[in-house]
Amino acid sequence: ISPGNFIPPNQFIPIAEEYGLIEELGNIMLRKSCKLLSKCHQLNERFNDLYISVNVASSQLEKESFLTSVKRLVETNNLQPSQLQLEITEREAVNPNKEVIPILQQARELGFKIALDDFGTGYNSLSYLNNLPATALKIDRSFIVGMEHSTNGTKVISSIVELAQTIDLTTITEGIETEEQREKLLAMGCSSAQGFLFPRPLRPTAVNDYLLELCETSN
Repeated sequence: ISPGNFIPPNQFIPIAEEYGLIEELGNIMLRKSCKLLSKCHQLNERFNDLYISVNVASSQLEKESFLTSVKRLVETNNLQPSQLQLEITEREAVNPNKEVIPILQQARELGFKIALDDFGTGYNSLSYLNNLPATALKIDRSFIVGMEHSTNGTKVISSIVELAQTIDLTTITEGIETEEQREKLLAMGCSSAQGFLFPRPLRPTAVNDYLLELCETSN
């Protein structure tokens, strides 16, 4: 995707929400993501352990047919529920006006991974973690920026990683762009990361080529 054609999520998501398109957009991404992952699995048996993460809106989750349709979607593409990670922002997951936690609990019981996106930016209490059926915390990229400018930023990330490990959650750090950032996070015990370092956004047709290149590099 060339820079001229790339529209960041913080621009197009509010527009989609304003015009009532966010649910359909989310459903399209679920279908396309599962189809792409299935193709990756077929390409090389070394890709069979891959899973894919897809952002979902609370309005999607609240639809009565959501879990049934997602379960059917993974089955149609010969995937396991554990190979699909549903991401929801911290703000939406704990919004008192939304009833998404019971739905996330059902999704977890079906075997889907649940990631809490933008962790650390949306709530003022950690007590909700006791009731949230998450399998991963995604550390917001703003903390990475903070890490670059102060030791306090590093301490905050380290504390989040330690918290996640204590309650058996995976940590995924967003916005990694340099090897120095990656090495610091590995030293802290962060298990996964995403960002332009791994690489920038790719067209679906280029994903398989990228994965094959990674396999050749690791041999």
